[in-house]
Amino acid sequence: MTVLLGEFRLQLDAYLAGTPPDVKSRSLADLVRYNRDNAAREMPLFSQDLFEQALLAPGTETPQYREARATALRLADAEGLSHLLRKHEVEALLLPTAPLAWKIDAVNGDQTPYGRAGGMASVSVRAPVRTCWFFAGLEMQAPWTHGMLSWSRLRSPMPRKPLK
Repeated sequence: MTVLLGEFRLQLDAYLAGTPPDVKSRSLADLVRYNRDNAAREMPLFSQDLFEQALLAPGTETPQYREARATALRLADAEGLSHLLRKHEVEALLLPTAPLAWKIDAVNGDQTPYGRAGGMASVSVRAPVRTCWFFAGLEMQAPWTHGMLSWSRLRSPMPRKPLK
């Protein structure tokens, strides 16, 4: 979370700093203050926990952030999924997916095709054909989605063995 929160604050501050002059909130701190001052209108259903955590998180220039980022990259690549995909010469993934996000229902609770929200451990959203994800040096493209499955081909400089 240290990396996510530090980068979120940095990027959001940069975005807000470049918005038109009529946008009064110029930083994450401004947004948090505005939301607190207008909580009844701005946050009737949700809080701003992640915004507030991001304000308190170590910045991207701190040793805590640099250490957390290095650990995350190492665990994702050299010791994680990228390593396993390369080691086992994986060229495609078949992934379980779910429909697009459902509407929020503050009265009855969110309804999904699976029943009430929260019943699933995790939900991934179907991606359009041209969407690509970059994960530790591997580029994945989702050219096909059908129902509850998505097929993704990994495009990487992985050496290929000839078929026998």
